[in-house]
Amino acid sequence: MENSNQQLIDSLNALIAKAIISKKEYSVATEKVVDTSTQNIFRKYALQRGFYIAQLQNQVTKLGGTCPQNGSRFEKMLRSWVYLKSIFTSRERNAVINNCVKGDEAVVKSYYAVLENFYITDYVRLLIEAQIPGIELALAEMKLKRIVEEPFFISFFTYRKWISPAFSN
Repeated sequence: MENSNQQLIDSLNALIAKAIISKKEYSVATEKVVDTSTQNIFRKYALQRGFYIAQLQNQVTKLGGTCPQNGSRFEKMLRSWVYLKSIFTSRERNAVINNCVKGDEAVVKSYYAVLENFYITDYVRLLIEAQIPGIELALAEMKLKRIVEEPFFISFFTYRKWISPAFSN
């Protein structure tokens, strides 16, 4: 019983660490893009991750565990964050969105992995299942934003020239 409780705490702490990184990705992304509509979307998802982190931390505390605030796991997360921050040196909008997509894909994968464990309690299962759709929605929105907002008219004229030389006048 004690071992499964510790496994659950460790799994939740791993989710917390990933959610913290995701929140930071969205916060940094907010600073890297110039259009306000995209900034607002990034802010919304950073706030969402903050709410999810608080819920997960609350559950870890109820289980008698401690949340990652120092120690080797948190230091590894911070080192990972420094690496991620270096990726965000570009102000190119799609590069920023791609990093958020990659981060959310990793978070979703981690959430589903925790759901497969036998030691998960019913309440934690419900909590995680309630958070997954929000993360998947953010992921879908980022993918859509990446595709839809490519400059269509430039792509159209480029492809039109390639398809038929008659249009190249």
